[in-house]
Amino acid sequence: MGLILRNYDFVELSEEEYRNYAKTVKIGSFLQMPEMKALLQPLGWKTYYVGVKEDGLIKLASFLVAKHMTGGMHFEMQYGVITAEKDELAENFFYEHLKYFVKAHHGLELLAIPNNDYQHLDDKGEAITEKDDDFINRLNHLGYKHWDFITGFNDRGESIWHYVKDLSAIADSKKLMKSYSKAGQHSVKKTQQFGIRVRPMQREELSVFKDMTAQTSERRGYDDHDLPYYEHFYDAFGENCDFLLAEINFAQYAKGLEEDISKNEAKIQSLNADIEASDSAKKKKQRDELVKQTASLQKRMDEVAGYVETYGDQAVPLAGALMVYNSAETVYLASGSYENFKNFYAPFAIQHYAMSKTLDLGISSYNFFGIQGKLDGSDGVLRFKENFAGEIVEKMGYFDYVAHPMKQKSLLVLKKLMRRH
Repeated sequence: MGLILRNYDFVELSEEEYRNYAKTVKIGSFLQMPEMKALLQPLGWKTYYVGVKEDGLIKLASFLVAKHMTGGMHFEMQYGVITAEKDELAENFFYEHLKYFVKAHHGLELLAIPNNDYQHLDDKGEAITEKDDDFINRLNHLGYKHWDFITGFNDRGESIWHYVKDLSAIADSKKLMKSYSKAGQHSVKKTQQFGIRVRPMQREELSVFKDMTAQTSERRGYDDHDLPYYEHFYDAFGENCDFLLAEINFAQYAKGLEEDISKNEAKIQSLNADIEASDSAKKKKQRDELVKQTASLQKRMDEVAGYVETYGDQAVPLAGALMVYNSAETVYLASGSYENFKNFYAPFAIQHYAMSKTLDLGISSYNFFGIQGKLDGSDGVLRFKENFAGEIVEKMGYFDYVAHPMKQKSLLVLKKLMRRH
């Protein structure tokens, strides 16, 4: 076979071109969605849409951002590229010509964060796939320098470790439920027994979401966004995001328990009459089981009584989460909950709702997003996500490209001299 020549062009795309292409891709992060432009431009970032075309058709594309720094521009590609299918040749062409684009636009340096996976692992940390060192070697050969792999969250507040569930072989919510771990199934079913309702929030309700994330961030020791950020996110992403709220009406829950207790007591009475007449061992077993169930229901009635007294007949918020949807995946981006309601398992209801919606939208991947990457059992966030039976994914990480090495070196020397004086 002879050498196949590809007719590639590296081009700057219009927003309309990029937006239309983004709707078709099967590989792509929400950080590459055109909606990010509205979030980042007010923070001082310049934005660009670039891509590789073959015979006039887009093969892959990326959303770039840039900020002024001493001596030039600092460029970033955050979790690019987006594409309908992997194409190594087009990928190589993109990263080679991305360097020229950065130089032509006064870039001093580029931070590239590819969306590529380095390795997949199971919940025990055992490898499912081989490590993709080939990708790192290819970018090193093109002049990019790879950062060392780390666990935990870096100085940017980011982690290269994700937890992802493949939904491509799951047909509906019933099969989705069966795909969870036994503990996960149990917890979701408990939320259904509690009558917990999950729904998208309206913009004017985001102060409730912010209150939940603020309390959660304080408990867990991380920085939270302010309310205007969440409002801006809501406006920018529109129907491509949901701020989900899990809520409960304690009075209705108590009423349902009362009805179940009454039904059980009627059944027990009927069984007692049958037992007196026939002394059936089978009916005794049925009665004893109903007695246990009724005692459990009564215990739940006693537990909920205080909540009914406090909150009455109204919907009470328990937990919230921010979900982002694109053609490639759903991302579970942020969440918060009230500690005093933790025994109602509301985050489980939210996850099941979001994954069910993901199925309805025809999206084949659900990304629980960041975990520590510590697989020794110490990561509580990972333990929660493992209830839904996904895979641990170590992403490719970070690459630096310095467009003007001598200029950067001179600036670093100048900074050191200025600090001395």
